[in-house]
Amino acid sequence: MVGVAIAAPAWATWLLWLLWRGSSALRHAAKRRAYGRWHGNYYEFDGRQIRIVFDGDEIFIAAADVFDAFGIEPRGREPDRVRLIAGRDGLTELPGDKLLHFTERGLRAWMERRTDVAAVGFRKWFERMVVAPQRKRLHCV
Repeated sequence: MVGVAIAAPAWATWLLWLLWRGSSALRHAAKRRAYGRWHGNYYEFDGRQIRIVFDGDEIFIAAADVFDAFGIEPRGREPDRVRLIAGRDGLTELPGDKLLHFTERGLRAWMERRTDVAAVGFRKWFERMVVAPQRKRLHCV
């Protein structure tokens, strides 16, 4: 009985360590699963993060990130107002994601209405850093 009493803290410590490692692995996996679609699809424009989802040959851009990059006021972010410019299919929700996304065509239509210097820079950045490499990857495979 003395041996069991001496070994009990070591066994308890080992079991707690296993529980800790298992729970941290589950938390990490759950976090990764929630953002699995975004994993590796973050781009940077002018010091701001832009989330982009590639679905086959379709490109979806997180509308909130675009609005943040341009400093759009809350009234300008209203989905109905944006859909008037970007088109009915230009601003959508992806299945399983409540975040609004611009389609590539919708973003181009929305950008055509903007006249500020940042819009020109964003348009060039989007073509060079996002669209061109994606098209190249699709045609090479």
